[in-house]
Amino acid sequence: MIMSSSAKHIGMVGSSKVSLDNEVARNVVRRELEKFDIKDTVIVSGAGNGMDSMIAQIAKAFGFTVIEYPAKGYGWAVYKKRNEQIAEKSDRVISFALPFGSTKGVPKCYHCENAKRDDNHEKTAGCWTGKLHGNYEVVIIQ
Repeated sequence: MIMSSSAKHIGMVGSSKVSLDNEVARNVVRRELEKFDIKDTVIVSGAGNGMDSMIAQIAKAFGFTVIEYPAKGYGWAVYKKRNEQIAEKSDRVISFALPFGSTKGVPKCYHCENAKRDDNHEKTAGCWTGKLHGNYEVVIIQ
C-alpha cells in the first residue's frame, strides 16, 4: 500500500501484563483501530510482550502499516530509549492499561498522576511514553 507522506503516526503501547489471548483487550484494541483510516495512519509500537505484540498483530491484520521499535536488551535504560523513539515518531500516543488492582503488586499509574491525569489504572511504561510525548490518552482495558 502506498502511504501518504502526511500519514498520521499513532503510537499504541501498553501493559506487558496483558496476555495475547485476552479477548477483552483484543476487542478494545480493535475498537481503537477502527477509529483510524488504514490509508493515512501508521501504527507505531514497541514490539514488547503483552499489549505491544497484540496491537501489532491486530493492526497488521486490519491492513495498517506498523512500525515497531523492539528493545535491544533488557532493563529500564534500554526500554526508555525504545519508548523515546516511539514518542518521537508518533503524532499522538495511546496507552492501554489495566484497571488499578488487576495485577498484584502493580501500583497506580504515577506517570499519569504526575501529568495531572486520571491515574486510576495500573502503571505502565506506555503512560511514561505518552507523558513524554505530551499528546496522549489512556484507554483502560475493561
